[in-house]
Amino acid sequence: MNETKRLDVSDIDFESIRDNLKDFLRSQDTLQDYDFEGSAISSLVNVLSYVTHYNAVNANLGLNETFLDTAQFRGSVVGHARQLGYTPRSATSAGAVVDITVADATAGETLVIPRGHKFRAKIDNTSYTFITLEEYTSTTGSFQNIPIQQVALNTAEYIFDAESNEKYLIPNENADTSTLLVRVFDSQTSLTSTPFIPARSLTTIEPDSNVYFITENPDGLFEITFGDGILGTQLENGNVINIEFGVTQKAAANGARIFTSVDSISGFSDITVSTVNSARGGAEKESLESIRYLAPLSYAAQNRAVTSRDYEAIVRESFANLRSIKAWGGEENDPPAYGKVFISVNPKNTEFLTNEEKEFITDTIVSPKNVATITPEIIDPVFLYITFEVFFKYDPSLTNLSKSALESKVTDNIREFSNVELNEFDSVFRYSNFLRAVDNADESVLNSFARVYISRRFVPTLFEKRTYTLNYSVDLFESFGTRPVIRSSSRFTVDGVDNCRFTDILNNDGTREVIIVSGTEGNESVVKRRVGTIEQNKIILTDFVPTDFEGTMVSIEAIPNSYDIAGAFNTILTVDCRCNRYRVEGYIDTIVTGEDDSGASYRTFDKNE
Repeated sequence: MNETKRLDVSDIDFESIRDNLKDFLRSQDTLQDYDFEGSAISSLVNVLSYVTHYNAVNANLGLNETFLDTAQFRGSVVGHARQLGYTPRSATSAGAVVDITVADATAGETLVIPRGHKFRAKIDNTSYTFITLEEYTSTTGSFQNIPIQQVALNTAEYIFDAESNEKYLIPNENADTSTLLVRVFDSQTSLTSTPFIPARSLTTIEPDSNVYFITENPDGLFEITFGDGILGTQLENGNVINIEFGVTQKAAANGARIFTSVDSISGFSDITVSTVNSARGGAEKESLESIRYLAPLSYAAQNRAVTSRDYEAIVRESFANLRSIKAWGGEENDPPAYGKVFISVNPKNTEFLTNEEKEFITDTIVSPKNVATITPEIIDPVFLYITFEVFFKYDPSLTNLSKSALESKVTDNIREFSNVELNEFDSVFRYSNFLRAVDNADESVLNSFARVYISRRFVPTLFEKRTYTLNYSVDLFESFGTRPVIRSSSRFTVDGVDNCRFTDILNNDGTREVIIVSGTEGNESVVKRRVGTIEQNKIILTDFVPTDFEGTMVSIEAIPNSYDIAGAFNTILTVDCRCNRYRVEGYIDTIVTGEDDSGASYRTFDKNE
């Protein structure tokens, strides 16, 4: 008698399930003589295997949906986030800031711009409508710094019934929840209403607080609920719920900068609209990856800001126009600033936040949740530009591309490396990974070498002596000879001398002194000594009074002490392939081609220029 084989129930692959089932059946006396490959029972085995396979896959998928980290359906991810008290961010509308002048208004007359006043903008022959979300009044004939949003206002209305299971939905997936206006009327005949505001913190909600709660449901729509008489005002049967919301075209309107008024203002139509800030901030609703990342952080923060991670979490949760964010305590700052927390935001599609966006973050998002004795401060990111001299050897028999085409291909890979690995806070330029990106540009590339340089840029004040501290994040090259640490700089005018630039020299005490020279390379004369020093990772200019400079900024390019570079605090690393001194050069490998059998004349790349 055969020993019955145990079924292996851990496999979910169809072939493995079928083989296991056959082995199990063969191990039984009644079926041991069957040919499972050629008999009709093979079809029955296949059916059983298919059913088992489907059940195993469904069980596996179902189990995955029970965890935040492995769930794939948005409804499942949103449900897990709700259990952590996290509400995903809705689609956000592009916003702009404009100044408005009414030319034909009578002096002293009161002008009113109502909520919903329309403006029009065009991008690539597509028109977008922007509106005001508040009412504005002026008696001067002009309005300054008026925010407008790219939304179309819609209304949903419900009658409250405590016994009903009706959900109070915002019936559009592209609704921007920041535009919500929720009002409750006592009955269908009432002319007056009570405004309700979104609940922010449970600790401040009283039984008579007119607040509403908003969550995303499994269908991707946002749902509004009201208080129960303990946490917030409880509605009564027959109350009419009026929800006004804006539907947006999300990122499509980003970049709009020329606006015209569609509606008149208090009967006047001669209206001039000047753009203060072009449209930005439009974005899709929060992605699943973002929800998975932020929901646990938001839960850990418990709706308050204490640690730096708390500040990052609450800003990410409520502010869509960011690519990355960095926060740190004042005690970690250089120099220390006790009693402060610094927040730096790397926004999308631009380098810096507007003043209005900074005020929104500090006043609306951070201040209600941070510790009373801590002062939040929003600072701009600092960009550290990395440029290269890249040299590579290639085998011409492995490619049909020309030398220049290969060099362009390498540059494309370098740009892609920058987009993927850098351009965010806490990014690290890893030299070995960079060379790997160069080598992977084409199969004909055999090896590569690169000289790495870093630069900082600043806008000096003309005709005024000021101190400028440029932090390069990593220690600069420790030169103990005539080779300068400053590789190049922008040209400027100082003390009446044109075509000046920065360089540095070694002092007798071992320190490096920044000086200003003028003239062509190899034939330069010193214009001014002791204008600054080089100290580890900083170049400090203490006596710089330019009267003019080339371009929009002054750039100082230096040699790092290490080719592995990390961005500290609010420093963002980015590759500059447009720098005049950036270059990529390819050389045929003469040993591979057989031109240099001995290797005696084989060319290698020098570490230094």
